[in-house]
Amino acid sequence: MAAMEVEEIDELFGEVQELCAEVARRHRGRFAGALGDQVLLHFGFPVAQEDDARRAARAALEIAARIRGRSARLSAERGIALDVRAGIHTGVVVTREGQQHIQHLGVTLQTAARLGALAAPGAVQASGDTHQLLRGAFELEATELRVSQGSARAAPVYRVREELPREAPERPGPGDEAAPVFGREQELALLIQRWGQIRKSAGQSVLVTGGPGIGKSRLALELARRLRLGPRDWLECRCMNDRRHSPLHPVVDLLERLLEPDAGDTSRSRLERLEALLSAYPFDLSDAVPVLAALLSIPLGDRYAPPQDPPQRQKERTFATLLSLLFERAERRPVLIVVEDLHWADALTIEWLGALVAEISSARVLALMTARPEFVPSWPTSGMLQIQLGRLDRAHVQAMTAEIAGGRALPGEVLEQIARRADGVPLFIEELTRMVLESGALREEGDRHVLAGPLSEVAIPTTLRGLLMARLDRLGRAKETAQAAAVLGREFSGEVLGAVSALGPEAVEEDLERLVAADLLHRRHRARGAVYMFRHALLRDAAYESLPRRTRQQAHARSARAIEERFPEIAEARPELLSWHHASAGQMRQAIAYAERAAERALQRPAGRADETEAVTHLHNALGWLSALPEDRERAMAEMRLNNLLILALLERHGYTAVEVEAAVRRCQELSETLGDSPLTAPTLWAMFVYYHLRSHRLEARAVAERLVATAERSGDTGQLVWSLPLLGQCLWIEGKLPEARARLERVLALYDPEAHGGQAFIYGLDARVYAEITLSVVLCLMGYPDEGIAHGEAAVASARALEHWNSIGMAQLFLVMVYHLCRTRRRLAAESRELVSLVDREKLWFEGYCRSLCCWVEGDMERLAEHIEALRGSGVLLGMTYYPSLLAELMAERGRRGAALEQLDDCLRAAERTGEVYYVPELYRLRAAVLLAGDACAPEGEECLRRAIAVAREQAARLPEIRSSLALCRVLVSRGRRDEARLLLGDIDGWPREHGAMPELGAARAMLREISR
Repeated sequence: MAAMEVEEIDELFGEVQELCAEVARRHRGRFAGALGDQVLLHFGFPVAQEDDARRAARAALEIAARIRGRSARLSAERGIALDVRAGIHTGVVVTREGQQHIQHLGVTLQTAARLGALAAPGAVQASGDTHQLLRGAFELEATELRVSQGSARAAPVYRVREELPREAPERPGPGDEAAPVFGREQELALLIQRWGQIRKSAGQSVLVTGGPGIGKSRLALELARRLRLGPRDWLECRCMNDRRHSPLHPVVDLLERLLEPDAGDTSRSRLERLEALLSAYPFDLSDAVPVLAALLSIPLGDRYAPPQDPPQRQKERTFATLLSLLFERAERRPVLIVVEDLHWADALTIEWLGALVAEISSARVLALMTARPEFVPSWPTSGMLQIQLGRLDRAHVQAMTAEIAGGRALPGEVLEQIARRADGVPLFIEELTRMVLESGALREEGDRHVLAGPLSEVAIPTTLRGLLMARLDRLGRAKETAQAAAVLGREFSGEVLGAVSALGPEAVEEDLERLVAADLLHRRHRARGAVYMFRHALLRDAAYESLPRRTRQQAHARSARAIEERFPEIAEARPELLSWHHASAGQMRQAIAYAERAAERALQRPAGRADETEAVTHLHNALGWLSALPEDRERAMAEMRLNNLLILALLERHGYTAVEVEAAVRRCQELSETLGDSPLTAPTLWAMFVYYHLRSHRLEARAVAERLVATAERSGDTGQLVWSLPLLGQCLWIEGKLPEARARLERVLALYDPEAHGGQAFIYGLDARVYAEITLSVVLCLMGYPDEGIAHGEAAVASARALEHWNSIGMAQLFLVMVYHLCRTRRRLAAESRELVSLVDREKLWFEGYCRSLCCWVEGDMERLAEHIEALRGSGVLLGMTYYPSLLAELMAERGRRGAALEQLDDCLRAAERTGEVYYVPELYRLRAAVLLAGDACAPEGEECLRRAIAVAREQAARLPEIRSSLALCRVLVSRGRRDEARLLLGDIDGWPREHGAMPELGAARAMLREISR
């Protein structure tokens, strides 16, 4: 190529660049530079606007059209053809200021360039994100191309054909289906009432205000739908941000649409259309046509004399003609005129609306105007209805998300995230819901959606990002203060922000005043100063995400340091806040320490269910951060501590069948073997015991309990001994070793010091004294000391209530009802079971299934008892499966369902053999005998069961089951004429010590012995 040719090409490229820059400037864009044959244009930098994407598309289409025209001329003149391709993408760009220029970086630029490279000659292509912002305003055609938008999943590419003509929104007919409106029934009722008044020639004006996305436009649309208005009854126009300096722009736009323009219209045909419009009403065309033609920039030709009035008189004539056209139209049929977004209205439009409001009372017109809260009418408002739209409540949010999801309910955690981040704003709710549905995180299952995997925080939808950033970018320096505040969270203290910000206190205070005035922050006054909160969670998220990652990390580090050094009371009261700041700053060791402290505080609070959920969240976060630490002993110790707490938190929240509990226990075992003896050995063994015990792995549970007791004995640690002995005691009781269990449990009561050991309940989930006494109460009852057993059970309830620890209270009441059942103390059963049900309903204890099973037995509700037992079995519960199904067997036997009762009892006996849970075996054999003998008094198997029950009871030193089975066997023997055997059996019982005299069965045995000895 000759030198002249290179220069010509360079000159040509320069002209094209200048053309692109000029078009971008007119559309309020920015020329950001060129590289080779590529030109970069920015829309929304340095200040974002809500219509950035639309202006970018208009500019791209204009550039493509102008270059095609230039190419045609060059081709004809010099045989040179120009080719242009454009790509549009919406996203975040990182800017870096240098000495000479501003450098722009990020995936957004790469995606836009890739879109342009893939486009056909002369085409404009948009990404999927940009498509969401252009749909409805441009003709878009889906292509077969897909391009990555900075994530692993490629998104479709759309060709931008042309901008669609400005038209009023679709007007649904009477039979059309429309998406329901949620939470606006009162407002609609008011508007429909006002419509009723205009039909009596009493015109009405209404101003509806509310923040972006609150549903102002949707309210107007729903009003028109309910009133069944046609195209001639409903006029709509809208003020626009980029037309603020265009006089009467919304009115001009409305007039243009009333003319019903055609693509082939000439100046003459447009004038004829205007004449036809005005001729339908009693206008003097020679007066009205020139006025409106001037407004619409329609040449008059030689048919009309142009207006010669001075500007003020011309304005008055224009206003009068426009009002006359509206009022004449309303003479035939009532008219609803909707003027939207008055906060963007030009001054002349505001003035005309003031004239409309002043004269509307005599016309059959309802003027419905909408605006954001910052708009203040310049006209008198005494006769105008003003409606301020509020946020939707939780019920409406749930109904709206289900509607968007095709009538299928969303999972609770998804709904919670949408409700929290959308803050009741319908547009936010809609876009967040659609984003979740399109993310692939859910799958359909029957009439609802369920999670297909772990739920992550939903990103701000592209359709909302520009809206939110536009509000922030208009703030000037206050935007930086909003970003610094966003680092502190949605709610923050002005005092803390002042300590963190690089600006001085006066500048921060000034910025906060501006943010409050702009309705971005809400301020509340507290004793220590003002507390601020972002009006919307998504607004805070947008401010936060607009900071580059490194800047965010530095801001979090400053925040953590300032709180620790200047606000130690906050660090003490809110360790989770410091954990978040340190983690966001990349300081994982400190983040883990604070998360552990936060979890401990959550578990130690005498509060409801939310504490365990909070603790689990903190612990999962901390466990995830461990990977950032070196793999050394310190990290292993930290992981063990966290897993210990996690096991307890999960048990409190879900019970022992949670899969996560098993995983945490196994990991604790691995870490224990790796670390050997350490200060964490005892807490780790405790957590392992709880898991094995509740899963009814009897050998493993007792081995862990014995190791704990032995460790405490060797070290002389009384605290550890106090909470270790009840574990061993309960193991021994369940295994039928009652005297050994009694000795361990009574030792606990002797060692327990309320001041020293009372706090253990909030660490280990159950108070040691309560745990010992409830177990001892059952042991003593079984050993033949019912009064002592009941006394210990009632004392355990009192101790638990004094601690205000719900798990301890619930467990104590559960065992007390069990003791009343064992001792057949019917008079106290009903009252205690009612209290237990009330507690379970209120606190949702993890052992709810046990509680409800016992209470159903008290009420004689066999069906519900069977459901609870089945639910326990289905969840993997093994502990107690020798006892609770026997309650169902009792009710079945009472109702004559002996076969079903025997099945339940046989299941219990098999469970006892399989698990080693044998303390109730004597009673199971006795109950089985009773069922068999009720069906056949001569059944030999009945006698065998009773003898087996007596033998096992004697092995266990369980005097209560022994005497009950002995009495039953004696009755069988006497009925069969074997009185000598019966007398011999009862003679052994008659010699029992007096300390068993409280058992009613002992008196019955002695009375029977006297009777058969006569």
